[in-house]
Amino acid sequence: MMFIWSWEFLYVEGLEEASCPCSWRYVADDSPRVTPGEPEACLHFALRKHLLSHNPSRTMAESSSDTKTLLRGLPSLKGPFRSVDLTSLPNTPREAFHTWLRDAIENNVKEPHAMTLSTVDEYGCPDARVLILKIVDHRGWHFAVKGDSPKGKQIIENAAVALTFYWSQLGRQIRIRGVAKGLPASERAADFLERPTASKVTALASDQSEILMDMTVLERNLQEAKERIEAQPDYIAPAWKVFAVAPNTVEFWQGATDRMHQRLRYHISKEDGSWNREKLCP
Repeated sequence: MMFIWSWEFLYVEGLEEASCPCSWRYVADDSPRVTPGEPEACLHFALRKHLLSHNPSRTMAESSSDTKTLLRGLPSLKGPFRSVDLTSLPNTPREAFHTWLRDAIENNVKEPHAMTLSTVDEYGCPDARVLILKIVDHRGWHFAVKGDSPKGKQIIENAAVALTFYWSQLGRQIRIRGVAKGLPASERAADFLERPTASKVTALASDQSEILMDMTVLERNLQEAKERIEAQPDYIAPAWKVFAVAPNTVEFWQGATDRMHQRLRYHISKEDGSWNREKLCP
């Protein structure tokens, strides 16, 4: 049995026509169990709100059965996907990534620069969230975070991270494992100043992922941050960080409707820093 210790739902405006009646964040108590009810119902609401009504009295078995029916009815890897010879990719993962990224952009993949950043906390438990890729250069894959956010603290504590890109329209996935290295203050400043005003204001005003106790306090902080940005356009959030993930392995995966997927893994040589490539089983 898998114990779920926390649920967190990020509401994106316009994603649903009606707001979910569940709380957006649910944290279980210290006992090794999960109380049935709102989180399961909220998951159903997000999957198919017209088919399931919000009913906290449903049993765990009923909820699990309905979720299974919903999920089994969803298509996956339907294709058709273009035939690809992965061995024709460039000799380095950075060049190969650029090749596939251009393909994704040319095929109108939505937000192809969105990626999942995976970290571990102080207890060794995995954590993940979606971020936006900023740059790819000789140092690695870049992203920006608040240094005092959970992900920022986790990276400072343990810099071993993973990045995952998934482009379902092309049936492609790229997995990157490596070490996140902090970039100089000049690059952190440049990244922050290039952000939209609303993004800078939120970064200054919000204690990201902390429990929201009083909305009026947040609104006041937002107003103060807005005034500060207007008065000091070059102000940089002190905790702002930019990291580059220096990869040690990168895997390119091309899905197939018959499940004979193609995999090509790049791994760096510890001796001379060159890249080796190997095809993997589906």
